[in-house]
Amino acid sequence: MPSYKWAPSRRVVAPVYTAPHPLFIARGKVMWCTRDKAFVSEKPAKARRNSVRVPRPVSSRDADVAPPPPYPAPSFSGAHKLAEDPLQLLAHYNTVVVVDDSGSMDTDGRWEEAKNAIRSLGEWAAQYDDDGIDLYFLNHRTPADGYGRHNLKSAFAVMSAFDNVFPDGSTPLGARLSEILDAHVKACAASCRRFLGLRVGPARPKPINVLVVTDGRPTDRDGADPKAVLVRTARRLDALKMPRDQVGVSFVQVGADADAAEYLRELDDDLPACGVRDMVDTTPYTTSLDADPERLVKILLGGVHRRVDVKGGQVMVQRRGK
Repeated sequence: MPSYKWAPSRRVVAPVYTAPHPLFIARGKVMWCTRDKAFVSEKPAKARRNSVRVPRPVSSRDADVAPPPPYPAPSFSGAHKLAEDPLQLLAHYNTVVVVDDSGSMDTDGRWEEAKNAIRSLGEWAAQYDDDGIDLYFLNHRTPADGYGRHNLKSAFAVMSAFDNVFPDGSTPLGARLSEILDAHVKACAASCRRFLGLRVGPARPKPINVLVVTDGRPTDRDGADPKAVLVRTARRLDALKMPRDQVGVSFVQVGADADAAEYLRELDDDLPACGVRDMVDTTPYTTSLDADPERLVKILLGGVHRRVDVKGGQVMVQRRGK
């Protein structure tokens, strides 16, 4: 009976990253790349059939050459440079325009005045909002446009939203603000969801800058008026520890109604007295905004920039001229 002798098996370990790459073969030298280092062997490279010819010599220094620098970021060109333009802050916000189309807007030329104001505001704001501005009316709503017009990126698109819209009805300003602000606060709350101490919610939504063009007092019932809606929104944002500029609301008054002016002033001044953040500003519309840069800056930034709210648009316009 034949005898068998046990012999230990030999484990063959394949070399790691030791094969020369065609791109490293030049001038009779081979660069051998290992996991830890690279070195050059002086032995001549063997000619290979169908080998790749490298036109440029490659030295060992190429292993340490840094990649080329990235392309420079595109810069804004035009009449207003971002480095000098105070309205560049609008790029950090989604701009939402709310238009009062109640019956009182059809008196004393207020409707045309509101359209002129919105044309200027929309044209300027759309320059800085990459996805365009959103526009809502208080009364005019159609399912076709989702009860609002979205992603408007030009003055023509903004003015086209007024087609077949005529002033009529009441002034449900609080209800409309509640729809817009509640949806945004809900998105903020979703971004704060945590599981086992880790944030699991979606990214925090982009801050919003709401511009409200109106002429008079709202007709909402008590508890649903703009002041109640704004206080509730501010408290929820404070509870979620959202940034101070997460939501800003700027009221633009058209017309010369003294009662409306007093009501809007109370919204601007009395909100901090309720123990919540100040996120409201009020500005009367009196002249063409294109010819009044300080008023334009006040309207567009007053709701989200505290210095502009308190001292007016001149603080930003003067800084630009320095």
